[in-house]
Amino acid sequence: MNRIFKYCVFAYLLFMSCLDSRGQDARKILDEYLLSASSGNLGNWDTIKSAYVESKGFYKTENNAFNQANTTYTRVYRVWPDKLRTEIYEDSTFTKLLMYSLWLGKEQKLIHWFANSQPSIVHIEEVRWDFDPVVINQLKNKATSIKYLGEYKVAAEDLTCYVVQIKTKNETLNLGFNKTTGQLEFGSPTDYENNMARYMDYTRINGLSFYLTSTAFRNGSIMSYYHITRIEFNRKFDEKLFDDPTTTR
Repeated sequence: MNRIFKYCVFAYLLFMSCLDSRGQDARKILDEYLLSASSGNLGNWDTIKSAYVESKGFYKTENNAFNQANTTYTRVYRVWPDKLRTEIYEDSTFTKLLMYSLWLGKEQKLIHWFANSQPSIVHIEEVRWDFDPVVINQLKNKATSIKYLGEYKVAAEDLTCYVVQIKTKNETLNLGFNKTTGQLEFGSPTDYENNMARYMDYTRINGLSFYLTSTAFRNGSIMSYYHITRIEFNRKFDEKLFDDPTTTR
């Protein structure tokens, strides 16, 4: 009886150590990515106080196949911690404005404006627009669980990734990290085999790592694509960009 009890205790401890090791592996994968993308120090992202981004993208609608006829051009003005303006244009010269959104964090207000219409308001405390290492580190710090899901080979590519799942109280995110380089290759909130955003064309600016291209796939089909054509940091913006159009002066 004593031998059976000792065996059960040993088996339990061995099982728990395997679980701890597996969790540690997942955290190690995350930590190595975060340090590599941040040039060795996550605090380097705090040096970015504002960002200006231009991009172009294609998208698939219910009635249209994926093609360049659906191209739109986007400008983003971001000031941390509480201002974000996104403008979507019909043309690459940024003259034919289709819509814009404006988030004012202090007022907890998100404003949408579409051409030939009045602005609409949604009251929202936070809008997530930040760099992947910053977002992933925030999720890691408030995670209820972090799991290593194994290796995954991206279809039609000579690419194998370690997959790590982060769960918080409100969301689940599956992340694929390049087995060789540790670079973030894809993200998915659900079934990553059939529904993922693929990240490509990485570059480094001031030692920090950014992808320039993102393609969203669903069941093997491209649903959207965008490519960053210009990015600037710590640029000073005209404060009028963040004027509330729903407030009379």
